[in-house]
Amino acid sequence: MTAVLLGVLVEVLQHFVGRDAELGDVGRDALGAVTAAGGLLVFDLRVRASPARHALRGMAFLVAVGACVLMLVPMGVTAAAYLQRYVSFPTLVDFGSNLSTYFLGVPSAVAAKREALPIDMPGGEQGVIGLHARLGANKRGWLAVWEPYSNWRDYDRLALDLANPTDVPLLLQVRVRDHNQGHDRQAGCLGTLAIAPQSRRTVVISLRELASATGRACVDTKRVYSIFLIEDLSNSAQDFYVMRIWLE
Repeated sequence: MTAVLLGVLVEVLQHFVGRDAELGDVGRDALGAVTAAGGLLVFDLRVRASPARHALRGMAFLVAVGACVLMLVPMGVTAAAYLQRYVSFPTLVDFGSNLSTYFLGVPSAVAAKREALPIDMPGGEQGVIGLHARLGANKRGWLAVWEPYSNWRDYDRLALDLANPTDVPLLLQVRVRDHNQGHDRQAGCLGTLAIAPQSRRTVVISLRELASATGRACVDTKRVYSIFLIEDLSNSAQDFYVMRIWLE
């Protein structure tokens, strides 16, 4: 219990020093504490002296193993996601993959999940999967791809495969930030794109615009940190699909 409380305290302190406080970290700390406690109980002399020592040691062992497995599974998913990112480059994200949402950031005002593109849309062949984003009516929606493969210096263009299933034009802004701009919401290169109603389109953005911009808009293409798709202030379409994002 003390270890769990210390983990909570660390997360609270991180909030006040400018770092992210995450409930998931508390859960991982708790699993680590349970694993250690279960392992220690197996060899505890007081448990070994108890009349019910076999049941207690067996239960402690199972708890330790179960907590360890629960702790290792997310690590395995993380390793698989990073490996896929490395192998797939210059594709930055392909939402046809089950691991594609690992680096995805979605605010509470937006609902996003992998779904098949409507088959009656252009490019909506059977089995084509994309990220279906549904925007809230009262807040400006956005999606973020965190930690894409960071070195883009050998490429000329950023390409985005997008689909608009609505009956009105989709207007989005694309913002790319480097590591120095990670927490600056107004920094990074910004471009605006439009997708016609009931259509699928590949949009291409020149990477020269990122490196040649001035001030806070200039992006170091050797150290890219994030890609944002942000609802334009003039947008009225309430949902869209992102199929794939890659470099050319």
